[in-house]
Amino acid sequence: MHVPMIEGHHGRHGAEDPGDLVGQGNGGQHRRRVREPGHADVADDRAGRDELADTDGRLAELLEANGTPSAVLIAPDGTIGSWMASGSDWIEQLVGQVLEPRQGEEQGLPLGTDAPALELPSIEGETVSLESLRGRDTLLLFWNPDCGYCRSMHDDLLAWEASANGVHPRLVVVSSGDAESTRAEAFQSLVLLDEEFAAGNAFDANGTPMAVLVDADGRIASTVVAGAEEVLALAAGAPKPDRARATG
Repeated sequence: MHVPMIEGHHGRHGAEDPGDLVGQGNGGQHRRRVREPGHADVADDRAGRDELADTDGRLAELLEANGTPSAVLIAPDGTIGSWMASGSDWIEQLVGQVLEPRQGEEQGLPLGTDAPALELPSIEGETVSLESLRGRDTLLLFWNPDCGYCRSMHDDLLAWEASANGVHPRLVVVSSGDAESTRAEAFQSLVLLDEEFAAGNAFDANGTPMAVLVDADGRIASTVVAGAEEVLALAAGAPKPDRARATG
């Protein structure tokens, strides 16, 4: 996605700029808020950055931000440079990625290593061990029903799921949403619940939608991929990322 309305604005900042603030109130409200008692740290932290007023919510709608606080990285060319982070914990994780990029490093566990031995509850209430999934290639998809990027690929994912017919990897959805909203997604595949995102962290994923391929022997068979295009390509059996890091 390209965001022309802020391309030039973002391009004025250097690579180490901490970011801009976007608010849906008027500018005066934003300035008053950061100067209130208890917000001095916010005022100090804003030094040197700009604030954008999104009074009609158009930018939030365009970026598919489902609430506040939410954050996304915009590249200097105006394209989306990250997943949408919602809530303080995810925003902190995104900021950490931006400030400490993993130069030249593929995301995910080393190829060929055993997948983490985790147990998660299924949406039906059963406890499922990831080790029990051995015997067939499995695509673990880290998902959140409230994630705008998940929403945008939902129909395509359901269409792929319906057409897979056992030829492609088995889909296992690991949802960090609650049971009710996850059930409403209408997946036919196995759905596991992980509201604390423990599985995502264990597999070195840091957002949604992200996916990793685990082979029939329970070993990591791909890097972690992010975004609809790469997730669907991995699901459809497109050439996998470089396997140079395989351990055996």
